[in-house]
Amino acid sequence: MGTKKNRHARHAVSTRRELRLMGSERREIEIQETRKEERLQVYRAA
Repeated sequence: MGTKKNRHARHAVSTRRELRLMGSERREIEIQETRKEERLQVYRAA
């Protein structure tokens, strides 16, 4: 039983790490999108 529980815990840790990585990537993309929007607004205003 102990090994099964251990395996499950290890899997949960790896999935959490992957989710965290995905979250940071999404944040990067959002930052890029907002920069693009700001650039467009400045371009339209000019």
